[in-house]
Amino acid sequence: MITRAVYITWDLHALSQSADARQHSLSAILQLTNTMRQAEESIRQCSVASSARSRRAYCSGLRAADSAAVAAVEAGAVSTEFTATDMSELRASLAAHLGCCLGEKPLTRAAAAAEFDRFYSTASSLRNKLAAYSRAGLQHGAELSGEARAKTAEMVYSSSVIATFILALMAWIVYSMRKMNLAIAEQRDEILILKHGIEQSPLGVVLTDTAGKIEYVNAAFTAMHGYAREEVFGKNPRVLKSGETPLAMYEGMWKTLLNKKPWTGELHNKSKDGRLLWVRADLPPRNWTS
Repeated sequence: MITRAVYITWDLHALSQSADARQHSLSAILQLTNTMRQAEESIRQCSVASSARSRRAYCSGLRAADSAAVAAVEAGAVSTEFTATDMSELRASLAAHLGCCLGEKPLTRAAAAAEFDRFYSTASSLRNKLAAYSRAGLQHGAELSGEARAKTAEMVYSSSVIATFILALMAWIVYSMRKMNLAIAEQRDEILILKHGIEQSPLGVVLTDTAGKIEYVNAAFTAMHGYAREEVFGKNPRVLKSGETPLAMYEGMWKTLLNKKPWTGELHNKSKDGRLLWVRADLPPRNWTS
């Protein structure tokens, strides 16, 4: 019984360490998200009113984003949703943007607008990956909490015959549980901050399940298309079709996505009130079911 209790205690300690590591990686991802948002705002301001000051702010933001990406890798913030290859590609994109920023040519409003368009593509790709990373983080936290509860119940059952020893172990378990729950709560708060960043983004964001049904839209989407969130939840994005986009473009889009490759292009959508609008779409590859 005592040996079994020791093993369970060790398992709880390992769970606590896992929660601490996850919290550290989420903090690094949050910092990366913040620096990318600051760089995006700087180049947006350049496209509105280009100046040496706004250009320096953009260059500084790109350097900060690259440093945050390095810190995220060192913190172990990689997973199946956000791989080391993704991070390398992000750093390569940031280096290209920095090269444009540091170039000798003046960053005119037109050049800044073109650079904003390119950076928007980089930031959109990152946002899509971080949304999946956040959902996986919440699921991982719930699994850790459930496993800890199961281990605690097993501890109580296995140690019923050693009351004196169990009292000391229970004190340690309570301490470990509180520490782990605090770490999970902090992870949840940081994930909510990531979600808040997506919600406050001036760019429309739509998340679907693998069947193509809408699960989430942010405020910028509702403002752009005029639909309330509850009006599009569970529906296919085809409700936005205007009939103006060629069928060949949709066929090419789905061929690319089903081949597990990202697709970027412009769609001629229709808002709820019938207005036609051009939108730039950045769609990540997924395991689509239909």
